[in-house]
Parts: sequence; structure tokens; C-alpha cells
Amino acid sequence: MNCGLRPPKKLPTGNFSTSMCYIGHMEALLLSRLGESLRQLRTQRGLTQAQLADLAGLTRRMIVQIEQGRATVAVRAYVAAAEAMGAELTVVPVRRPTLDEVRKVLADD
Repeated sequence: MNCGLRPPKKLPTGNFSTSMCYIGHMEALLLSRLGESLRQLRTQRGLTQAQLADLAGLTRRMIVQIEQGRATVAVRAYVAAAEAMGAELTVVPVRRPTLDEVRKVLADD
């Protein structure tokens, strides 16, 4: 599906797919940021992916998917990885995506 990152001016009245496309891109962007934050925290803590997986009770492959921001990973796994490093997931105000983030999200389409 080829669509832009701009939100629709009005939420679904006739073009629901445009709204869903925007939501999908934003989800991908948020998960990408979360995965990158967890990767940075892991490296700051001096942990390998295998060590973090062991601490969190996850597989190394799941840690790889978390760090890649994959939507197929359950939120519980993101939480487990964060808790294993003594961190928690918090909600913060949205910031505009960087050009690199937009390119990465669109490249994954």
C-alpha cells in the first residue's frame, strides 16, 4: 500500500484506508523508536542480546525483533526486556519524526 505519513484532515468519512495507513506508519515509527531505545539501553548496560534474552526470559531472536521494532512481538515482550534492564515503558508526548525515521518506515512498506 502506497500512502503518505500525513494524517488525513478528517478522520474516516469515506477513505478509511488512508487513516489506517497513517496509523500503521505511526505504529511502525513508535515501535522503531522503542526498539532503538531498548538497544541503546542494552549496550549501555554492557549486555549482549543473548544475556538480555536470558534475563528477560525471552529468546535471542525475540530480542533482535524487539530492537528492530517489529509489530509482531507482543507488548509483554517489550516490557519484559525493559524490566530485565531495570527500566520501564513510559508514555511521552509525540515528536515529529526525523527524515531518517520517515525513510526507514517507508522503506519497510
